Amino acid sequence: MRLHPLIACLFLCACPAAKKGATPPDVGAPEPPKFERPGKCYGKPSKCEIDANCGPPFSTCQEGACCSGTLDPSTCKCTCNGVTCPEGQLCCPGTDESPEETRGKLMCRTKEECDGPF
Repeated sequence: MRLHPLIACLFLCACPAAKKGATPPDVGAPEPPKFERPGKCYGKPSKCEIDANCGPPFSTCQEGACCSGTLDPSTCKCTCNGVTCPEGQLCCPGTDESPEETRGKLMCRTKEECDGPF
């Protein structure tokens, strides 16, 4: 039995040819993630292990360092909305006694401005 040339031509046109050298997208393992160097905080002696090791108010233990704002592990700097607070100031939202335009906004303030009057 012989195939009709027209049927053979249709069969070849209906089956797309695979590209040479191309691997199917679902074959093989994904590329491993690139190695990232540890941040500057890594390996330094820690100043704290838990939040209780940090002085109140609002200080939390982050990456082994006490910080009242957000600690950037790559630079080991504690910031408050991107600003490094001066020595003696904390990152806090203020109190009811804070000026209305800054009340509730995280910013560097003195301990008294964070705690409020007693």
